[in-house]
Amino acid sequence: MAIVVVDHGSRRAQSNEALNDMAEVLFQRAQERCPNLSLVSVEPAHMELASPTIYDAMRKCIQDNASQVLIVPYFLSKGKHIVRDIPELVSKAENELRKEFSNVQFSTQICDPIGVSNSVADILLERAGLV
Repeated sequence: MAIVVVDHGSRRAQSNEALNDMAEVLFQRAQERCPNLSLVSVEPAHMELASPTIYDAMRKCIQDNASQVLIVPYFLSKGKHIVRDIPELVSKAENELRKEFSNVQFSTQICDPIGVSNSVADILLERAGLV
């Protein structure tokens, strides 16, 4: 199993590098919290404006022998990028990768965005300096 964590992408390199950091932290936390999970990698991907793309990240996961690729949006809510753009990009990447790796079986699943939760509320309170 592998995870592709997807953000919007930016023309600002520092913003894109933050996703690399998030991918590393997510991999470490997954190993700590889910020790029995056989997670081969967590790859960053940008929906647009920067590399690596969703295709690039999915390709790396398949090269790392992941049989399942979870697409985890680093977005707050189900806007047009979650509902339309990311599914289209994942579908296109899947089709291309199935041709390129015709002898490899893999599946993909697009997960929900971050959404509304007590955990997110706690982070916002912390950022506001209230806790």
